[in-house]
Amino acid sequence: MARLRRCLTILCALCLFLSLTGCVINGSPTTHHADSTLPGVESQWWIPPSTTEAPASTAESTPAATAKPSTTPPVTTTAESTAPPATEENSVESSGTEESTEPGPSPEEVAQAYLDRMDGRSKLFQLMIVLPEAICWDNPVLVPDNQELSSKPVAGILYQAKNMADKEQLSSLVEGHQDASTLPLFICVDEEGGRVSRIMQTMGTTPIKNMYTYRGDGPEKARINALTLAKDISRFGFNTDFAPVADVWSNPENKVIGERAYSDDFKKAARLVEAAVEGFHEGGAICTLKHFPGHGDTLEDSHDHTAMVSKNLAQLRKEEFLPFAAGIKAGADMVMTGHLLVPSIDKENIATFSHKILTEILREELGFEGLIITDSLEMTGVTSISAGGEACLKALLAGCDLLLCPAGQPEKLVECVDFLLGAIQEGKLSWERVNESVLRVLKLKVQYGLIEQALPAEPETTPWTAPETTWTAPETTPWAAPESESPAEAESRTEAWSETEVPSQTEAGAEAPASESGSTAAP
Repeated sequence: MARLRRCLTILCALCLFLSLTGCVINGSPTTHHADSTLPGVESQWWIPPSTTEAPASTAESTPAATAKPSTTPPVTTTAESTAPPATEENSVESSGTEESTEPGPSPEEVAQAYLDRMDGRSKLFQLMIVLPEAICWDNPVLVPDNQELSSKPVAGILYQAKNMADKEQLSSLVEGHQDASTLPLFICVDEEGGRVSRIMQTMGTTPIKNMYTYRGDGPEKARINALTLAKDISRFGFNTDFAPVADVWSNPENKVIGERAYSDDFKKAARLVEAAVEGFHEGGAICTLKHFPGHGDTLEDSHDHTAMVSKNLAQLRKEEFLPFAAGIKAGADMVMTGHLLVPSIDKENIATFSHKILTEILREELGFEGLIITDSLEMTGVTSISAGGEACLKALLAGCDLLLCPAGQPEKLVECVDFLLGAIQEGKLSWERVNESVLRVLKLKVQYGLIEQALPAEPETTPWTAPETTWTAPETTPWAAPESESPAEAESRTEAWSETEVPSQTEAGAEAPASESGSTAAP
C-alpha cells in the first residue's frame, strides 16, 4: 500500500512537471519555432502587408519587439519581401541608378525644343554665318559687346587672317564671341592645308602642304592630315572647318582649285576625301565638302565671274559627284555650294540658287541629310546676279540651310533679315521652309555638344528674341549691288581664302605638279 502511494505521488509529480514545462515552452518569448529556420520559409519579423502599423498592444506584450526595425518595409512582391529593408542610403543609390538608365532626349528633340522658343528674327539670323565685321565693323580683332551679338544672333562666325593677331588674342576673341552669343556659335575657318590655311600661316601651327602634294600617299595620310588640322584649330576654340575640298583638279588650267584638290583622278580623290572626313571627325571638327557640284573642271574663278560647268548630268555622276558621294557616306556634316552654272541641269540658275541641283540631286539623289551652306554670297559670282536679301532668298528656296557672308556690315546684315521677313509676309518664303533649316542647324550643334543634349529649362521670359533694331529700311529698294563701293566694303566682300593666299607652285613660275597619270599640268 505504501508502495502504491509512492508510485501515485511520483506520477502526480511527473504530470505536474510536464504540465509546467509545457506552459513555459509555449509562452517563452525567446524560443523559435522549428520551422522558422527551414529553407524557403519566410520569417514573419515584420508586419504583413495587410496592416500599416503594429498595434501598440503587440509591441508592448513582447519584449523582443524592441529589436525589430522601427519602420515597416514595403512588401509588394516575393522578391522584395526577401530583400533587406530599404535604408536612406541605398534608396538614394538605387534612385541614381534608375535615373542614369533612363534614355534622354534625342538631338532632334532638343533642337525642336530650342526652335519652339525662338522668335522669327532670331530664326533668320540663325541661318547666317558672318565675318566679325558684320557684327562689329570698327574692331575686326576685338570682341564685340554682348548687345551687338545678342541683337544679331547668327549661327556662326568665319574668321580671316586679319582677325588673328596672336595666339592669346585669337583665343580671347573666340571665347568672347561665344560668351556674348545667345546660342553657341559655329566658330569657322578655311583651314585646308597649303595655300588656304588661315591659322597655320598666322599662328604657326603644324605645317601641312597643299593636299595635291599627298595624292600618292594613300587614304591614311589624308586621314592624318585632316586629324592634325582638326586638332590644331581646336586649340583656339574653332569647331568648324570649311574643308576638305572635294573638287578634282581635272582641268590643268584651273587655278582657283588647282593644288587644293586631293587628286586629279576622280576615284582616287573619292577615297582620299572619305578618309579626310574620318580624320576631321576623329579630331572633333565639323567638316565641309566643297564646292558642289564640282569646281575642278572650270576655267573661271567664281570669286570674279560666274563659272561654267560644261559636263552633262551623266558625266557628273561618273566623275565630279564621286568625291562628294564618298564624303557624304563617311558622314560629312556640311556641303558647300559652288557659284557654278551647269546648263545641262539648270540653264537659269547657278548651283547656289538651283533647286534642281541642291534639292533634287544633292538631297534626294545623293541622300545628303546634313547642312547645305552657300559659298560666300559677297563673291562676284553671286553679286553679278543677285545681292543682299534677294540672294539669301534664292539660296533658301533652292534648299540651302546656311548663308555664308550674306553681308559685310552690320546695317546690311539687318537689311537681309528684313528682306526675308518681307518675303515671308508676301508669301514668297514660308516659315515651314525656314524652320526646316533652323532645325538642322540646331541639331548639328547638339550633336557636337555645342548645345547640351538636354531640354532647355522653361525661361521666365523667352531668351531667344532678338531686340528690335532702330534701323528703318529706306523707301528705295536696297538690295541691288551698289554701283560703287568704299574700299572697306570691297575688302569685306573679298572671299576669305584670297587674302592669305600664297603663290602656288604654278603661279610662282615653277613647273606644274605631275598628274597621277604621269602627265604634267600646264601653268
